[in-house]
Amino acid sequence: EKGIDSSLLVEALEAAVLSACKKKNPDENLKAFFNKETGEVDLFSCKRVVETVENSNKEMNLKNARKMDSKAKLNDMLEIPYRREPLGRVAAQIAKQVIIQKVREAETDLVLKEFKEKKGELVNGVVLRQERGDIIVELGKAEGMLPRKEQVYKEDFKRGERIKAYLLDVKRSSKGAQVVLSRTHPGLLVNLFRIEVPEISEGIVEVKGAVREPNGRSKIAVYSN
Repeated sequence: EKGIDSSLLVEALEAAVLSACKKKNPDENLKAFFNKETGEVDLFSCKRVVETVENSNKEMNLKNARKMDSKAKLNDMLEIPYRREPLGRVAAQIAKQVIIQKVREAETDLVLKEFKEKKGELVNGVVLRQERGDIIVELGKAEGMLPRKEQVYKEDFKRGERIKAYLLDVKRSSKGAQVVLSRTHPGLLVNLFRIEVPEISEGIVEVKGAVREPNGRSKIAVYSN
């Protein structure tokens, strides 16, 4: 539904189980791998092969290492299957939060990529609500914000009304991707002329410059080929 690559969800699952297990077993050096055949997240305890063991959670002597891998030598890092105990409610909640966060980040990345390609173009949306003078616009996968300073003071948009705006900027915020719109930018004027005038859209006439006063007066400089 969200168009997120399955590999990102696999990473989220691995990170979630690892976070939950480390919460319960903080001293262990653990790794998590998603097993596509079983659908389980397998855990491994990573231990370095050493002469003298000082930390049994992270180290193993050469004799025991060779029981598991006959080719093991000093300083090798062995990955030993780790039996996971039931994690409990708190650890499960941590895993859930990690998955939600990873999915949200992936969604944000998709929106940023899609709308960065549309920067400087016109976008169509539907007015959702007003927040402290700013107009929030639904743009499909994302919400756009038309700040008060980018609005024409004579215009009054109602909830549910369709709106055409210039895509001014796209940036990452604490709430995800933020798409900033404008109704005062000269680019709005230029793009509208490209839509409405065939000679401009076909390249016969080029727009060389545009100025616009939000109260209604506008001028464009054009050149004919």
